[in-house]
Parts: sequence; structure tokens; C-alpha cells
Amino acid sequence: MAHAQVIIHAPGDSSVPWGQGVTDRDGRLEFVLGPQEGRWSFHVRQSGHGAMVHVTLGADIPVIEAAGPGQTWGQRALMVALVAWGALGTALFARSRKGARDASA
Repeated sequence: MAHAQVIIHAPGDSSVPWGQGVTDRDGRLEFVLGPQEGRWSFHVRQSGHGAMVHVTLGADIPVIEAAGPGQTWGQRALMVALVAWGALGTALFARSRKGARDASA
């Protein structure tokens, strides 16, 4: 995300930001993490959109995981029902307008 706000939290202290910055126009931000091993958290936000990414640093290689809440089956079913309800409402509205136009002729 271009020009997005990035807040970095060190392992074990999620209340106080360790660092922060703003991405460039290509969505990049360069920084050097501290020597602390553990799970670093990155909150990226821009205009109401955002994501959270966690990077776990240890003796081996870093592990990166995106932390976006997935949709449950209930949420998916609700979205499908709402789209179907909207489509049905639109079809009935268009049908009623067609009937009103024919009656005025």
C-alpha cells in the first residue's frame, strides 16, 4: 500500500510501539529490527484498510505469517443471502416499474 502507516511492536510489548513509519509510493518501508528474538507485529493501515503481519525471529530463519481474520461459514452464508436478497429486490423493482409503464400507456 502506497503511503500507508506502519506501526511496529517488539516481542512481549504490544502496548508501546517499537517504531513506526510510512511506506513510499511503491508500498515499501525499510527498517532494521532490534536483536530481540520472538514475534514482531506490524500493523499496516491506509484509508480505512489495513493488515497485520507477524514475523517470528529466532535462531533459525524468520517465519512470516499474515494475521487477517478469515471468514467463517456463517459469515459467508450471510453474504450470499444478502446478495441474493439484493438481486431479488432489484428484479422485483424492475418488474414493477415495467408494469407501471405499461399501465400508463
